[in-house]
Amino acid sequence: MAIQQVWRVLKGQGRLILTTPFTAQHRIYNGFERWYDIDRVTQLLVSSFHILVTEFWVPVLWFRGRCLKWTQATLEQAQQAESVYGYHATICLVAEKFL
Repeated sequence: MAIQQVWRVLKGQGRLILTTPFTAQHRIYNGFERWYDIDRVTQLLVSSFHILVTEFWVPVLWFRGRCLKWTQATLEQAQQAESVYGYHATICLVAEKFL
């Protein structure tokens, strides 16, 4: 798994910066594209990393099918992003490797 490889190559107390699509429910699209929920993100990281920073971002400005502007959001707003904005939110994490 990718997270295990990241843990392996990081030095002691190294930091992981992770940005990934975020929704209310974990989903896999087309067999490879993953959108994560808070439980799955926590499950992947909690045994090997200490989460230092968690931010959620939602799309707010679109032009010709592309998001031009994202704004910071709460967990609840990020979980509702699909129904409100028609697109997933993004979760951004900074996590530190356990020794």
